[in-house]
Amino acid sequence: MINDMWYIVLDSKEVKENKPLRVKRFNKELIFWRNTKKEIVCFDNLCVHGNIALSLKKTKDNCTYCSFNGFEFNEKNECIFIPVNGKDFSVSNKYKTKFYKVTELNGFICFWFGEERISYPKITFFDSIDESFSHGKTYKETFNTHFTRCIENHLNVAHLPFINEITLKKEKNSIINDILVEFENNSLYVWIDNKKVSKHKIKNKDLNHLKNNDPDVEFIFPNILILRISRLFYGFIIFAQEEDEKTVLYVRFHQKIISVKLLKAFFKVIDDFFSIKKIRTDKVIVESHFPKNSLLDTDEKLTDSELAIISFRNIIRNSLLVK
Repeated sequence: MINDMWYIVLDSKEVKENKPLRVKRFNKELIFWRNTKKEIVCFDNLCVHGNIALSLKKTKDNCTYCSFNGFEFNEKNECIFIPVNGKDFSVSNKYKTKFYKVTELNGFICFWFGEERISYPKITFFDSIDESFSHGKTYKETFNTHFTRCIENHLNVAHLPFINEITLKKEKNSIINDILVEFENNSLYVWIDNKKVSKHKIKNKDLNHLKNNDPDVEFIFPNILILRISRLFYGFIIFAQEEDEKTVLYVRFHQKIISVKLLKAFFKVIDDFFSIKKIRTDKVIVESHFPKNSLLDTDEKLTDSELAIISFRNIIRNSLLVK
């Protein structure tokens, strides 16, 4: 993982009031819950006293409770009451454990993966996804592989014509004539120049003309991506690492093709079907990669069309991110 960065880790709708959500992220057993102001709180799931899961009991009065001995923990994971000792007993600081900086943005929960700070950097999101777009439900799928492989699957624009024939038919029977990749402000931008198979592949000396349009793929480090299928139809993906070889993908499609309310509902049904179809087609192939972590030494012979993947790896390996 890349330290000292904001990661989007959950859909906000997953965390309900008064009920801690037990979830694994970054190889950590965590609980997420909401205080009385409906703000997100997160810390380690285990009670520091007896290693009992705090997620077993509902929250109350901005506190979580150990189901075994009733230890009471506030929003900063400080133990403020031990029932067996009575209310007048002063609780030792040894019962305080780590809590994590979290916040919400655009319907998602963001987690600070790094050391605590006095102030935190701004969370970067896609400016192009605004209120003019509507979307279907957020679809979730777990991939049994490292999050780098899941990200690279969507940076690998060369594979689209072959394994996504139903969901991306416009790419079928085309080749990548040229690809332009740029990295700026912790974002990786990818422009693609597709040509029909019947035409010869001609390398352009100057690719700046591609920037007359929005990039086809945009990845914001460390874990969010959009795929611009058209000017009016975007795929949005979050890559949330659960364990070293397990990644949860949150996927939804944004569109402004249809504005009529009833037709929007119909579009969402179709959208959900194709979302599931595409993800599950990719899943079998992505999970077959070896090694699971693409940043380890591999014997892969990447082509020019996979420049985005090459750039992605170089950015992480050479620590080019601004934190």
